[in-house]
Amino acid sequence: MFSTLTYKRLLLIVGWVILAVASATAQEAFVVSEGQTRNLFVANHPGSSYSWVIYNEQTFTTEATQPSEISFPIGDNKASIKVTWAKTGTYYVTATETDANGCTNTKAIVVNVQPNTSSIAFNPKEAGDCADPNIPTSNTTATVELYAADGVPLPNSNYPVTVDYKVTKPDGTTQNLSQTLQDATDYSLPLNGLVNDVSQDQVYDVVLVKATDKYGMEIHVSTTDGTFQYTIFKTPVTPEIKMN
Repeated sequence: MFSTLTYKRLLLIVGWVILAVASATAQEAFVVSEGQTRNLFVANHPGSSYSWVIYNEQTFTTEATQPSEISFPIGDNKASIKVTWAKTGTYYVTATETDANGCTNTKAIVVNVQPNTSSIAFNPKEAGDCADPNIPTSNTTATVELYAADGVPLPNSNYPVTVDYKVTKPDGTTQNLSQTLQDATDYSLPLNGLVNDVSQDQVYDVVLVKATDKYGMEIHVSTTDGTFQYTIFKTPVTPEIKMN
């Protein structure tokens, strides 16, 4: 038989789980992508302390503590936390506030972590122009496309996106560049200082290195369309005009 104290403790635990489940099911679940870092927060009341726990099942007994599942980069004892969601699945997040009088209240929310199907690619994969003999160098851009899934454009809510890319010049040297794309209408990566050599073609190879959205989620570089080639074509040699 349970003692009265043990029985009360069991009732308290069961009651907490029921309230937490009710809190979690009453609010629409958050949806994030695998690998994203997102901020969770509650109202910050002076004098209160906060405790966050993330569970990987609905009975609120098994915590998700492994870095392969989640990690808390910032603030698991504050009114806001940043969580990196490393593995797909359904998680149950609880936030407990303890006020200056020692009274507590717990809220919960469901977080669904979906596979990261985002991607970035060049389109087109190659382009070119004729050398301009009147100027030593010229500028152009490479155009990229970003998707949340196949055929689904990356939403504006994920911007700005930081894109790292590498340019290999005709002489074999490389230049590492980075560009911040502000929204879904911003899709150009600058290529500046391209040499206009009228005597021979100048080929520039551009490779996407890495892309991350505003939440720190890595956007996968396309395995087939992650390279771009831009050529400045030499001026054709025209023989002297003659007449007979």
